[in-house]
Amino acid sequence: MEYSRELVLKVNEVYHNIIGEIYDKKYFQSHVDEFYRWQNFGKQYLANNYNKINILDIGTGTGFIPSIIGKYLKKEDLFICSDISTKMLEICRKKLSNKRFNFVFKILKLDGNKLNLDPNEADFVTLNSVLHHIPEFSSLFKEINRILKIGGRLVIGHEPNKIFVKNKFLFINFRLINLIFDKKRIFPTILRKIKFQKLSKRLEYLYKNNCNSKVKNIINRGEIVEKINESIIKMKIVEKPLSSTEISTLIDFHSPTAFGYRYDKGINIHGVVKKFIPNFEIEYFETYNHLGKASNINSFTKFYDLLLRKILPKKGATFFVILKKAHEISSL
Repeated sequence: MEYSRELVLKVNEVYHNIIGEIYDKKYFQSHVDEFYRWQNFGKQYLANNYNKINILDIGTGTGFIPSIIGKYLKKEDLFICSDISTKMLEICRKKLSNKRFNFVFKILKLDGNKLNLDPNEADFVTLNSVLHHIPEFSSLFKEINRILKIGGRLVIGHEPNKIFVKNKFLFINFRLINLIFDKKRIFPTILRKIKFQKLSKRLEYLYKNNCNSKVKNIINRGEIVEKINESIIKMKIVEKPLSSTEISTLIDFHSPTAFGYRYDKGINIHGVVKKFIPNFEIEYFETYNHLGKASNINSFTKFYDLLLRKILPKKGATFFVILKKAHEISSL
């Protein structure tokens, strides 16, 4: 089914407004996993940079990136925190104000189309766990190319690697290991295979409720779906409510595991660069999480993940990349 760009962006905006207060708790582990990569970026590119630095963080959320690299910035540096979600930006503003960083920070509400910055204004553009939410990349990269200086860096973290998804051995291996070590899924899956559908759904429901109870004030999945539908129907973007599956798909548009397993999803960053920003060079590229969430469950999965990473370093489930704008191009 085809979805309009406006619908995808609006569903993401409403969703992130709803979960803003519990976002950090909900995605705590993914933030822990990415922390040192952004810290290393800050040490290498910002710590000893004596020029005035302008950074635009797209999809800043609750302020994950500025909270990590802020200590490497100077008083005269500018950090622009931008997001499509008003609620996320409110939380980000409070968080950064409490941290009392030296640098100047500004809040920019995005409309999903244009970045309100002047040409060549940014030295760095950063995105963490953002790209897979965006339905099409042409407009975004055209704007990034416009505002980023020659020699500037575009840094993209925590995105699903399409090269991993296209490798049938790795993707099947990933699914199998996660099934074996994930108690919440193995029993419902077995019951589903032997045609006990109702019992399988009941177990899945009970597990989700148990997980939700561990995060204070977490919003029920049904509530989220209801609120999103109420909002997009009121805006006349759709005429009838979307299903939970459709909304999950729209929120994590390019994710191969957002709802079930999809071999047609993921992001091929090499293909993206070639198609949308051919004037950029890949300066650093890392992939990891060859077993997904199971990578750190126990000593066996840690060892197995490390082995796969050594054998297939460019085929992990998640990638982190630093791109350098080498020169301008006449048109995109």
